[in-house]
This record gives sequence, structure tokens and C-alpha cells, in this order.
Amino acid sequence: MTAYHPITQPAGELAIHHMRHLLKRCRIASWWSRQPREVREGLCRAAALKPAAYWNKPLESMTDAEREALRRAVIELKNALAGFTATDRGEWLHVADYKRPDSNEQKMEAKQEAERREALQQQALMIEQRAAEIAKAAQR
Repeated sequence: MTAYHPITQPAGELAIHHMRHLLKRCRIASWWSRQPREVREGLCRAAALKPAAYWNKPLESMTDAEREALRRAVIELKNALAGFTATDRGEWLHVADYKRPDSNEQKMEAKQEAERREALQQQALMIEQRAAEIAKAAQR
């Protein structure tokens, strides 16, 4: 048996480990096989593995690098979900009710747009004046 020492492990854990050793199946490999296809595909995407090639592949037949990529993806997803605790339905339904404050970038874009409009209006006025001058000159 690997990594478990009979002196420090409780008898129950030791028995379970021994059974898994006989079945050639570890806890994580069992968990992977029990997951629905969508979960395994999502984990493959998070691990930058092609879902079509890996979702039905047993964990035991993957390389160490592939298993490590999946392990890191699980850790990142756990961290992301641990920080995301808003599960109250009311919060989810009222997200659209709250407007984001205008950022300085939005204000600057609006100011620049107003300046461009003003410049265009001045150009249009100058063009109208020239057209009127040309029309007067043509009438003489």
C-alpha cells in the first residue's frame, strides 16, 4: 500500500484504502467517473483540455500533466465559487435595478462626442454661408 501508514491511519480509512487499491481505483478517479458529462466537459474547458477528447476518458488513463491541469482547474473553480456567495434569488432578480455609476472614461467620451458635434455644426454653418455667397454671386 502506498502513502498510508498503518500506525497513523484509522482502521476504517486503511480498509477503504486497501479496497480501492485492490480495485485499482482511487477516490478522485471514482468521483471523476460519477460526474455527469456536462461537469466533466466544463472541467476540461477550465483545464484547457479539449472536452471532446477528455470528458469520457478515465482519470487513470490520463497523463500526469493532464491530471495536474484538471486538479488546478478544480482548485481555481473552488476558489472562485468560495468567493461567490450571493445565492439569494432576490439579489439575482434585482441586478438590473441597480445602475452602475458613470466612469470618468464614459464622461470623457461624452464630452469628446459633444465637441465633435459642435465642430460639425460649425462646419455645416460655414458651408451654408459659402453656398449662399456662391448663389448670390451666380445671380449677379
